[in-house]
Amino acid sequence: MSKEMTLVEQDIPVHSRDKILAWCIIIATWIGIRLVKIEYIYSLLRKLKKRCKQDMTLREAKVIASCVYSARKIFWGRVACLETSLSIFLLALLKQRSVQWYLGVKLGPFSSHAWIEVEGKPLDNEANEYQKVMKI
Repeated sequence: MSKEMTLVEQDIPVHSRDKILAWCIIIATWIGIRLVKIEYIYSLLRKLKKRCKQDMTLREAKVIASCVYSARKIFWGRVACLETSLSIFLLALLKQRSVQWYLGVKLGPFSSHAWIEVEGKPLDNEANEYQKVMKI
């Protein structure tokens, strides 16, 4: 996600421990994406999501997304839409909350994108430009 999520409010108060956890999740996600095939990640996330007890609210998603955006500012590597959306997804799983994670594409010129949706709303303004090809 090259642009900040439209639904994320920058003034949401977050605890330092949540920012640290988000930073740790970003590291794990960054390493995992580079070492594991997306098919295996997809399969693992589908299994883990089945353990979620309830859907995440939009407010909870905003808090998690704010943590991830704060944490990625101090990360040394590339953190784009795939890393960001997977980090949000994993933080939701840690809270036993369900969100929808999508991968999509668009043609002319070709581009791909990953994003999170909560309550049927994407957490970024680029998602509507893409055709959904994978959902968890």
